Amino acid sequence: MKTSIAISTEAIVSTLLAETALRHHLSADRPPLLTRDQTPALARLAEGEATAIAAATGADISSPGDDGIIITLRMDIPATTAASTVRLLIEKTVASRIAATAYAGICPRTASAATSQAAETLAALRSLLSAPATIVPSRI
Repeated sequence: MKTSIAISTEAIVSTLLAETALRHHLSADRPPLLTRDQTPALARLAEGEATAIAAATGADISSPGDDGIIITLRMDIPATTAASTVRLLIEKTVASRIAATAYAGICPRTASAATSQAAETLAALRSLLSAPATIVPSRI
């Protein structure tokens, strides 16, 4: 049975801005700071990256609603896996892929780190989704 996962572009952008702000302030190479002014462009990139993740995981995707904020993915999730865990992994993967795109050609070190993070979280997501369902015997 497919489960609906609501992905928030606002949550993705907030995660992305927080991570890039920390990297900007704490990293020796000080990559340029992404700001709220770039939210429309970052949200648009989130749509594209969510579509790529849907394709990579076999999920169905619907475009954002009228509010332009929520993207819905429908996918098979093992019974032992919380939908919120899947949602957080998808949002983290999308944010990392956007960071890789945003910093490509500007800050190769940051882009490379974001690419690695995106690959790791996508691999974790795929592993989670392909885990065999386990049946826990009831206690009598």
